[in-house]
Amino acid sequence: MPEEPTASPDTVLRPASAGELARLLREARGGPGLSPRGAGSQWARWGRLPAVGLDLRALPAEPRLSAANLTVTVPAWWRLHQLDALLAPHGLWYPVDAGDGGAATVGGHVAAATAGIRRTGLGPARDWVLGVLAVLPDGREVRPGGEMIKNVAGYNVHRVLVGSLGMLAVLVEVSLRIAPRPERHVTLRARFETPAAAWAALSPLRRQASTLVAAEWLRAGPGVEVLLAFEGPTRAVEHQSGAAAQELRRAAGLAPGTGDGVELAGGDGAAALWNARRERLFGPAVLRLRAGVRPSELPRLWSDAAEVLAGRAWDGIARGYGGVLEIVIPAGSEPPGGAGEPDAPAGLVPAVQELRRRAEALGGYLQVRGAPPGSLGDLPWTAPSPDGHLHRRLKAVFDPDGVLAGAAFLLPEPGGPAPAMAASETVHAKGGSAGGRV
Repeated sequence: MPEEPTASPDTVLRPASAGELARLLREARGGPGLSPRGAGSQWARWGRLPAVGLDLRALPAEPRLSAANLTVTVPAWWRLHQLDALLAPHGLWYPVDAGDGGAATVGGHVAAATAGIRRTGLGPARDWVLGVLAVLPDGREVRPGGEMIKNVAGYNVHRVLVGSLGMLAVLVEVSLRIAPRPERHVTLRARFETPAAAWAALSPLRRQASTLVAAEWLRAGPGVEVLLAFEGPTRAVEHQSGAAAQELRRAAGLAPGTGDGVELAGGDGAAALWNARRERLFGPAVLRLRAGVRPSELPRLWSDAAEVLAGRAWDGIARGYGGVLEIVIPAGSEPPGGAGEPDAPAGLVPAVQELRRRAEALGGYLQVRGAPPGSLGDLPWTAPSPDGHLHRRLKAVFDPDGVLAGAAFLLPEPGGPAPAMAASETVHAKGGSAGGRV
């Protein structure tokens, strides 16, 4: 079972009914602001806690599954692994992988708009959310969207809440699209000497393989290791993954056969590859960065990161067709030359600034995504979002009294310093690429 995150604020409110939740929200006017709590994984990653947390686990739970219509409605505080346990006996699943082994809550996943590794084939999280039951900061209960796939007319207001990070309303229930579990899963692993070679070989595959759902790049010394996941009907997966392997061998100039840098894995072998990827991304780290550019610029961004971070221990995990590069400086890594104290976030400021300059020169962005407690003030977190005025207008409409803190430090004031995560989830991460917007 996924590990229970430990991050929690000193004050946590636990309403036992919708009426009590509405009362707590009305009474919070003029206070420090309430922050709905999911699994606490984001708080733990940032080493930063809100003043008052809002824990919904005492609310009544009434999950509703419509297997025939491929929809399900569950409490927002349910973990994703609980949702999977509900769906598995029916041969169904919720295929959007939040990337943490099922530890995230459904509400936290929706509020952060985490799309996971399958975004390549399945699209963003908002495409899988049919509707929500939410309580507004003034205590009113609203139900935008619905519980069926085709039952909504007018504005998709519920989509505004996907990626809002608990700043606009408190999610109580979430209705989701679900799907039959795939018959077959195959992971293709290939190794390339350079990022440019990887991009040249992989670019045609997305248009040729309908079962391709994930494409990730992982740093492998000076080169790149690529993981491609194929899921769906057995015959289609085996045919398309095999054809992709042959295409990569031809593109890379490699001879067919074993030991040529291209291999296929299924079952436990495939699971081991993706688990290793997850551990590399979420393991102990001094600093986590996310950079995004146009997908065609990803090889250049990757090479820039290798140049700027030369001499440091670092890891890179990228969404191959999304143009998003996650950079991890592992805990205990030494500064260039191997002398002195292990890298601290403050000592990495020049590298972060240079990486941001290069990402922006490519038309992209760079954000600081995580650091140890006490280091937030030492880092150039992010530049103000060009869409910040839209975020502030939404906040003024939904929560004019500032009842919900959510992740309030994400919204920089015009002309003011850019605080942590100012654009990370609300602007760029919703789309998963440099072009993502609310």
